[in-house]
Amino acid sequence: MKLPYRVGDSCGLPLGDGAIARARIVAHQHHLVDVAIEDARGRDVLVLRTTDRALVLQRWRRIGRGEPHADERVPRHARIVGPAHAERLAARALAGETVDEPPRVVRMLQPHDDVAAVLAVLPGDAMLALGEPLAAHARAALHAWFAAHPLASLRLHGEAASAHLAEATTWGVTRLVLAGDASLAHLHAPHVRALDVQVPCDAAEIARAFPLLESLRIGALRAEVDIAALAPLERLRLLDLSHVALHRSDALVRLERLRALRIAHVTAPPAAATVAALALERLAIEAQGTLDDLRALARCTSLRELALRELWQFAIEDVTFVHDMRALVRVEIDIGGRRKNVELYRRADWAYPRPFDWCG
Repeated sequence: MKLPYRVGDSCGLPLGDGAIARARIVAHQHHLVDVAIEDARGRDVLVLRTTDRALVLQRWRRIGRGEPHADERVPRHARIVGPAHAERLAARALAGETVDEPPRVVRMLQPHDDVAAVLAVLPGDAMLALGEPLAAHARAALHAWFAAHPLASLRLHGEAASAHLAEATTWGVTRLVLAGDASLAHLHAPHVRALDVQVPCDAAEIARAFPLLESLRIGALRAEVDIAALAPLERLRLLDLSHVALHRSDALVRLERLRALRIAHVTAPPAAATVAALALERLAIEAQGTLDDLRALARCTSLRELALRELWQFAIEDVTFVHDMRALVRVEIDIGGRRKNVELYRRADWAYPRPFDWCG
């Protein structure tokens, strides 16, 4: 297949705020391309290596032809990044911010560790993972560390979940991953603002035990989730549901502060009309083969980011309403078949949606 680009071409990278960055293709090999991001004066501020998917799909549309030429360029970014990540890095570079994003450190703590020494060298947004019970002095060190680092996360699995869940919620932990069986019956954890549940838990118990949640992800395989039981979570702004069975999904409309919603691989998903009744700013619907109509989403005029992935039952005419949703700036649509998606992207300068981060 002849590639729709060549070295020397310039293309436009949507930045998600309505602006378009100019990028010049400086090299390509197989399905990887190096793109030089230019500022308003035509100077290179960043060179990124990424896949050519955005170019092939014409998400990054050609805005100029050119010939390869040798010039002074800034060093290439160290990692190969995806097109969505490339857009975010370009936006940061053009705003004068650093583009080095160290990955979040995940540190597994063991009973024999010198916990205080481990914590002394960790960044303040690290995730600590506990799988086995710790001694009292180690738990005291964790208490002090979490109290001083509100952006840190705690993951409890294995025996540590049942042994330390109740105590951990008194440490000042604001971001919690529950990946092991533990009782929520007598738990009261008002400090926790972001919760990721990876084991079956009763939705009503979650709402009672974590009354001030702002972000909730439930990804427990084949668990049953009663949406109506989440209604007491009056501060909930982000809800991410995947690989679960939903009940009373029409009760989503009772979550009046919800602004971000992800529905992926669930049974009995909410109807598009139910979703459209929310004042959402971000929405992702993924792999929901039973949905038969999306047109009601056009009424959700507050949407700025939309992802419709693996919805291969739909044709182009079923989703063209997105072009009339003027607030949209970040969109990803996969309705099956590259040609269909190209036809949609040709008509709008959409950036890729941001990752659906449960603790963001």
